[in-house]
Amino acid sequence: MTTKHLLVDLSSHGFGHFAQTSMVMNALHRLNLPIRVTLRSTLPEKIIQERLEMPVTVINHALDIGMAMHNAVDVDAKASYAYYDSFHQDYEQAVKAEVIALKEIQPDLLLANVPYVSLSAAAELDIPSVAMCSLNWAEIFEGFCESYNHSERIISDIRQAYSKAVHFLTVTPSMPMTGLNNLRPVPPITHYGKKQTDVLRQLVNNADARFVMVNLGGIPTQFSTEQWPVLDNVYWVVGSGIQSDRKDVLSQDTIALPFIDLLSSCHTVLTKTGYGMLVEATVNKVPVVCIERGNWPEEPALFDWVRQQGYLETIRMRDLETGNFAAEVEQSLHTVWQKPPAQSNGAEVAASLISEYLK
Repeated sequence: MTTKHLLVDLSSHGFGHFAQTSMVMNALHRLNLPIRVTLRSTLPEKIIQERLEMPVTVINHALDIGMAMHNAVDVDAKASYAYYDSFHQDYEQAVKAEVIALKEIQPDLLLANVPYVSLSAAAELDIPSVAMCSLNWAEIFEGFCESYNHSERIISDIRQAYSKAVHFLTVTPSMPMTGLNNLRPVPPITHYGKKQTDVLRQLVNNADARFVMVNLGGIPTQFSTEQWPVLDNVYWVVGSGIQSDRKDVLSQDTIALPFIDLLSSCHTVLTKTGYGMLVEATVNKVPVVCIERGNWPEEPALFDWVRQQGYLETIRMRDLETGNFAAEVEQSLHTVWQKPPAQSNGAEVAASLISEYLK
């Protein structure tokens, strides 16, 4: 059987696009198809190789910026518009550049989560393509920049590119994508962790300890823990780069557990609106306190799903900065989980669909 070549393209906007895609790639690997994989991204190669069960050739290549951000929560609409306006003034040239790149790579299939210019290029070369995500940049851009000059042309370009894919796999829970007619829904894509709360309690020598994971995703954001509330037997488990002298603040870097096991071992997750943390926490039966992003177009669909499948409290970014979130965390910590497990076989479903184009 001939070895097929899969090209995977990722948006340069945090870690979420790779998190979704890596699980599908691993599920595809378990199908034992004769394929080789090239992945284009701006993520550190170490992170990519650690998450994948298959060998992969990594090319450092930016296909978009997603949206420009002030921090993990707030979109810089003006800077985002400036990027898209400049990019789409010469969109045909960008497509031509990608055509040249694809001719060199020679893939049999393109999987995009969820850049669009390479989808346009693949169509020029009659290379089949599949888009996959819980959002798309046409809808996100429209939500923030619809009032700017030339926005209709930009949105049209992006939607036309997405429409060239054989399928756009909408990962549950996904935002509405009314401008596309090639949508194919798949179940949630996420990991299951192994709950090891006793390991954390031994670490702090407190049998009654409760743990709140604080993780705002892959967009760098600086904040202080000084104003955070001090709660009885509660420890805050924070991500890399957050420094604190408080005895109730633990760095996840010092805890010898895989990330998904650490999440599953906590009693609550404090995060911002985004697919990965909201869905992984809910599937692993961890209640969520979420920092609202307000005008992020994907937020209503995500919140509706989490409320149906799990438990959700919400705060604002200002609450995190001032420490005004004790009540929401306490409410979340006292949750008694009474809902059935959420479906989470989306990686296998997506891999099966994608595999049809690699045989």
